[in-house]
Amino acid sequence: MVSLQQIKKLENRVLKAVEMINNLRDENVSLRGRLQGYENKILELEEIVEKFKNEQKQIESGIIEAIQKLDVLEDSYNSKVSGEEAKKKTDSSNADLKKNTNPEKTGTPLKAADEDNADSAGNIKESSRQEEGVKEINDKNAEEELDIF
Repeated sequence: MVSLQQIKKLENRVLKAVEMINNLRDENVSLRGRLQGYENKILELEEIVEKFKNEQKQIESGIIEAIQKLDVLEDSYNSKVSGEEAKKKTDSSNADLKKNTNPEKTGTPLKAADEDNADSAGNIKESSRQEEGVKEINDKNAEEELDIF
C-alpha cells in the first residue's frame, strides 16, 4: 500500500517538474525573442551590404567612366601634340632644305647620295631633299614613341 510520505514525495517531485517546465517555457520564449532580434539584425545587415555593393558598383562605374574620359582626353592631346611636333619638324626640315638646295653657293660639297639626285648644274633636286626630310621626321617620331615606354 502507498504511504502518506510517498505521496508527499511524489507531490514535491511533480511541483518541481511543473516549476522546471515553467522555467523552460520562459527561457524558450526569451530565446525565441532573442532569435527574432538576431534575424531582424541579419536582415538589416544584409540590406546594408546590398546597398554597399550597389554603391561600390556605382563608384566603380564612375571611376571607369572617368578613366575612359581621361584616355580620350590623353589620346586627343597626344595626337594634337604629335601633329604639332610633326608639323614643326616638317616646317623646319623644309626650311633647311630650301637653304641647302644649291650647295655650290654655300660651299658645301654634295653628299654621295645627293650626287645621284643633282641636276647638271649641281643643284640637288627638291623632291629628293623632301623625301630625306620626311624619312628623318618619321625616324624621330618612332624614337619618341619608344621613349614613352
